[in-house]
Amino acid sequence: MFHNGYKLSDECWVFITSQALHHIFITSQVYMLKHVEDEIIETIPYTGEYLVQGSDRVWIGVSLARGVKCERCWNYTPQVGSFAEHPTLCGRCYKVVAAQPEPAVATVSRDYKLREA
Repeated sequence: MFHNGYKLSDECWVFITSQALHHIFITSQVYMLKHVEDEIIETIPYTGEYLVQGSDRVWIGVSLARGVKCERCWNYTPQVGSFAEHPTLCGRCYKVVAAQPEPAVATVSRDYKLREA
């Protein structure tokens, strides 16, 4: 398989999944399907079919992502709204934010008196 003029080994393609592709393509969602039904093709507004290495055909369809926009990463996902503590975050961002320690709060005692210089 060739990508931008570089041959990628078969081992590289094992790691490229739909989860990784959405980061590579800078999109909210990517789905990889072995077979595409005619009913699915009819619902996708932008499509194309391409030849890869002469004989293999790849079908590509582009449509709006499902879900709501995450306030932190701006990806659209159905996960937004699933977390009561952070209802505007997706699952990935929720894990990051939830792992952060609570900020320390400084308090001043009422008995505190300023020293004169």
